[in-house]
Amino acid sequence: MAAYLMEDKKIFAIAQYYTNAQFAGTNLSFKQTAETLHKANADSLAARYGDTIPPITAPRVYTEFPIAPLAVSKLVMTFEYQACEFDAWNTSTPKTTMR
Repeated sequence: MAAYLMEDKKIFAIAQYYTNAQFAGTNLSFKQTAETLHKANADSLAARYGDTIPPITAPRVYTEFPIAPLAVSKLVMTFEYQACEFDAWNTSTPKTTMR
């Protein structure tokens, strides 16, 4: 299966759920969480494909995207698969966010 950059709205849904759920130790805002997740996904693509991908820029507008908790679970599994390719994944904030 090929890796891809997840749609902004899907990353936003994960970020919104994470920040709204107020997990213990949550200290990132919605925007900071979304930026962190987006960067991890982009870093994973760069690790997998190197210079063969065009430059990836972060979204300019961050919009909360409400979604059902069960759907967030599926998005989290997809995100983990799409973002795990870079070397620092195992110790990264996005990995801990997904757990």
